[in-house]
Amino acid sequence: MVQQHKVLSKIIQIRQSLARIKTRSPLNLNEFLNDADAQDVVVLNFQNAIQGCIDLADHIIADQEWAMPGSFSEAIDTLAEHDVILQADAETYKSMIRFRNLTVHAYAKIDYRQVYDVMQNGPKDIERYMDAVAAFYKL
Repeated sequence: MVQQHKVLSKIIQIRQSLARIKTRSPLNLNEFLNDADAQDVVVLNFQNAIQGCIDLADHIIADQEWAMPGSFSEAIDTLAEHDVILQADAETYKSMIRFRNLTVHAYAKIDYRQVYDVMQNGPKDIERYMDAVAAFYKL
């Protein structure tokens, strides 16, 4: 059985990370590229927010006793298969996870132009994800 306080707590943590990201969104690209502190705030808070989304997916899957996926991307597919999220949004959410993986594991040097682009639209995608989770649990 879902523990609503855990879901709500995770959503609050994600919203706090998004709020920190949004404090840097008024910067133009040049300002952002020349502000290492802003870059750090945005990257760290995206990592935290996206990890929170992954944690929510894992929580839902375990709570519903669905088969545990082998990867974070498969967790998104599972949510789409069970109508927690829209199938049309699944690729967007998988892209978020790939972005998180790039920043966490530093597979390559971080492209701060890409981070800036994600900063412009990524919070809306994460908000939509949280809205879907809240709707699923009727919160």
